[in-house]
Amino acid sequence: MYSNGGEKYAVAPSWEESKQSYISARSKIEMYSFDADGPSIYDASKEEKKKFVKAFQEFDKALAAIKTYDELDTEEGLMQLGVSDITPDDWEAMRGVYEDILDDLRKDPDEDPDHNDDIDDEYELESFGQKEIDERYIMNLIQAFLPESSNNQEEASSNEISPETVKEINGHIDELAKTNELLAEIMRKLWQQILQDPAKYAGKQVDELLESLIDQELQSIMREFADKYKVDYDQFRYVMANYDPKLKGNKQKGMNDLLDKERFVDYLNDNPDSDLNKPYRWKSEVREQAKQYYVDKIGPLINREA
Repeated sequence: MYSNGGEKYAVAPSWEESKQSYISARSKIEMYSFDADGPSIYDASKEEKKKFVKAFQEFDKALAAIKTYDELDTEEGLMQLGVSDITPDDWEAMRGVYEDILDDLRKDPDEDPDHNDDIDDEYELESFGQKEIDERYIMNLIQAFLPESSNNQEEASSNEISPETVKEINGHIDELAKTNELLAEIMRKLWQQILQDPAKYAGKQVDELLESLIDQELQSIMREFADKYKVDYDQFRYVMANYDPKLKGNKQKGMNDLLDKERFVDYLNDNPDSDLNKPYRWKSEVREQAKQYYVDKIGPLINREA
């Protein structure tokens, strides 16, 4: 990331220059409406549509650039620049309109080839692609609205979260769910708990609360597996902590110890009518289900960005 022009890199625009470029580009794009209530760019002339496409591409470049600077506080987001933040729904609406207008212009090229150089129809959006929401960003948003100390109960009790903020954070969690549904659901649970009683969480660190909930969920998932197949819980935790999906089940660290013969006897005693009534069948099933548990339930919670 850049900071004061970057370190050990070619000289980049200063923070102030990039900030002003973004504000300027943002003001140009706000001339257009992206909802059904305002004047539609769809009905504009071809020249106006070209101006819109160019303005949108400049806005995208400026937004992508400003996100690389350390000075952009993740807690305040774009609001620290004196402009409103952009919700996930707004992102999608803006991108959708841009792509529609660009597609219209591609279908209706100018007869004079030189005029087609006015816009770059091969430009790839930098800020409006498949955007992965960082869990730390969401945690910072939530943290910013918690009272810093529980000592002042009056302040803690009166701390209210605006509907706009609730909508924004809900939107970010929904976006996260597209790439990590399990993590998003745990985060949503924590967020709902905080909304119900913000004063209860005064002085708490949201990231620590999240980690605690994740650990509880992991314990529940792994105890469910251990109980189902009568394997040792701690040994199963070890296998999951070291699991490598690229390796075969019998090559996983700790797998042979997990499949102890006595564990099979315990399983058979509890499940006398099971089809897994032979050691090789039980072992094969445990290996296969361990892989599925890791891929579907455990991996998404332990293989997260540090």
